[in-house]
Amino acid sequence: MLPMADDVNFRGGWDAIIKALESATGSEALFEILSVAGVAVVVAAFVVSLIFNRRRGGNPFAGHGSTVVGAVVAAGLLAAPKVVIPALLWVVDVIGNAVIQAFRNSGISI
Repeated sequence: MLPMADDVNFRGGWDAIIKALESATGSEALFEILSVAGVAVVVAAFVVSLIFNRRRGGNPFAGHGSTVVGAVVAAGLLAAPKVVIPALLWVVDVIGNAVIQAFRNSGISI
């Protein structure tokens, strides 16, 4: 494992904001339910798309991807507070910490 800086932590700040929202509203499970609903929307759209394509006599995986793409966008919006945004912030954290560690390894003080 490579040494990694631990200076950048955007995800920790986002998690604190989500915890504050959950405690302020008194509904800790709200964002979890939205995430599960997002996954259910994607699975349902994929299955319905497969069934309709099979019924039309075509290849079930050819052509009609707009239903699934629309479902993925909707699911991404539902799952954003607990899944999508933390994942993106984690990537930014890793890149930022890697850059900081590279500067430190090369002798630049940050």
